Amino acid sequence: MVQKNYTLFVIKFIYRFLLLLLLFIPAKEILATESIVQINKETFKDQNHNISKYVEYKLSDNKEYTPDGFTTNDKSVLNLEYTNKNIYLRVQFKNSLEHSVHKELYFNTHTFRLNEVYFLNQDSKQLSNFPKDKINSNTTLHKSLSIDLNPGEKKTIVIKTHSLHKFDTKALLADTKYIQKTEQTRIISLSIYLGFMCTLLIYNLILGMINKESIYIVYSVFIFFMINSVLALSGYTQGVLSLDNHIKYLGVYAMISCNYLYKFTKDLLSIDFFKKPIIKKTEKVYALISITLITSIVFSFFDSYNFIIGPLVDIYILTLVIFIIYISIYTNITNPTIESKVYLLSWLIMNVGIFAYFATIYGFFTDNDFTQNSILLGNMVESFTLSIALSLKINRLQKENEISFIKNLDKQKYIRLLRVLSHDIANSLFVIIGYSSRYIRRGYVEEARAWPKVYSACMHIKDILDNVKAEQELINNEPQLDYVEIKSLLDNIQTIFTPQCERKKISIEVPEIKQELRVYSNLAILTHQILGNIISNSIKFTQNEGMIKISCTQVDQALKLEIQDNGIGISKKKLEQIYNKIDTGISFGTLGEKGSGFGYFIIRSYCELLKIKFTIERKPVGTLVALYIPLNSPQKL
Repeated sequence: MVQKNYTLFVIKFIYRFLLLLLLFIPAKEILATESIVQINKETFKDQNHNISKYVEYKLSDNKEYTPDGFTTNDKSVLNLEYTNKNIYLRVQFKNSLEHSVHKELYFNTHTFRLNEVYFLNQDSKQLSNFPKDKINSNTTLHKSLSIDLNPGEKKTIVIKTHSLHKFDTKALLADTKYIQKTEQTRIISLSIYLGFMCTLLIYNLILGMINKESIYIVYSVFIFFMINSVLALSGYTQGVLSLDNHIKYLGVYAMISCNYLYKFTKDLLSIDFFKKPIIKKTEKVYALISITLITSIVFSFFDSYNFIIGPLVDIYILTLVIFIIYISIYTNITNPTIESKVYLLSWLIMNVGIFAYFATIYGFFTDNDFTQNSILLGNMVESFTLSIALSLKINRLQKENEISFIKNLDKQKYIRLLRVLSHDIANSLFVIIGYSSRYIRRGYVEEARAWPKVYSACMHIKDILDNVKAEQELINNEPQLDYVEIKSLLDNIQTIFTPQCERKKISIEVPEIKQELRVYSNLAILTHQILGNIISNSIKFTQNEGMIKISCTQVDQALKLEIQDNGIGISKKKLEQIYNKIDTGISFGTLGEKGSGFGYFIIRSYCELLKIKFTIERKPVGTLVALYIPLNSPQKL
């Protein structure tokens, strides 16, 4: 209910704001006593004189000029709607001075085109071609005509044009130096704009590829088509870059730019509002309309039906922009975030630039470099502000991802602890269960042999508490290291795994080891997590009456401990999984023993912790595992 009240409030606010604007827009009509541009001392001194109210115009289906049907504009701006008719403009000049006059007649809207230009003979009413070297000879961005008048001379100029777009333009009579200086400033401003926006585009593209965030790409596409729209409207692409047909696709650039701005807004704000069924249906309708209009422009249907397609494009863009602004206001009312506030600020900045531009056209502000470039400045600051909003969102998401990663890491550590416990308990219980089952089947066991084994297995289970502590040390990366006797280590291994080996009649060959041979490591981890898992795997994947051989050699500052079996070996796929730290999955030994796939994961984790180099090789028969265990502490090396 609260959201609906906010929505109604925003709609009423926009409606009243538009009505208020209309009250302050002055009437455009400025009455003229005659439709002749008198060049006198006053108009001659004016470096940029507006003669729009003296322009006569008519729309006609005729391809040839006829003198009838013209209407004097009588307004400070020449307003022409979308039309597929020929547009004829007629301007009469009279030099009332006693000296010759040279001026530039130009139109300040860059969608305006000079298709055909003629002189009109007032006596014969015949047309003669306007000199081509006098057309656009002193201007780059604007369409202009060089006008030369002798003292007392009258001249009438007829312009035939055809515009695919709606435009409001001023007809201006200016000094050549003034318009050239103005254009030079404008070209520099547009070049700075192009450089700034391209830098912003490339920067965000690179960020998108590095971070693999699609929102950067969406923003970059928006910037690209925004640049094309602005440069087409400013005449830069036609005049400076010589892309004459660029203006034809202005509607395409503007629509795609707005579409990606909406997509960017949707991704940036990420609110539940966009999940509403009516919004999703509206998006589909707008997508269909957009595709239809863009197709009609690209395939030149616009040339013949611009009076229909043009207004539809304008309505499409206007409604989409209003909707985007509404969403921005709605978000800041219902679910404000730092990026939504910055996003709304970007629209405020852009609207200030637009207001300054149109306020200048209607005479509220003085025409100067700032007001002429207000939309450019507004667009640059807006785009940069949007980039800041995007960075704020990405930073917030990264922090959220970091928190999620830490939580997931803690979960993975807990899972790894369970893997270790389940693996070790299984090995120890196997010994106890083995002798217990013998007692149940036979009614007796060899006490001298059995009880030490059972005792050892029980002690192994007791050691699980130490293993839990060791796992905690692994999590904290603080294992307790000390010198470990290799002979004691291998004796423990034999004691633990003899029952399993006897079941499959597998022999374990252990070399004669000197009592003083030691390595610098952790006994519990070496016994249960590393060697225990290696031997357990060898037993599982070795056939009955097989063999497991352990050997020791010194290599530099490490003891190379090799465990080789003559079992079924390991597949190439599983070998890659082990080296890539991927669980190998459930597998079954030669007697159907179930392997969880956790063993090698545990081995690698602990080897890395204890600075033990771990390798595993496929052999023609069986598998060879090698451990390079440091002989001394790092301080003594």
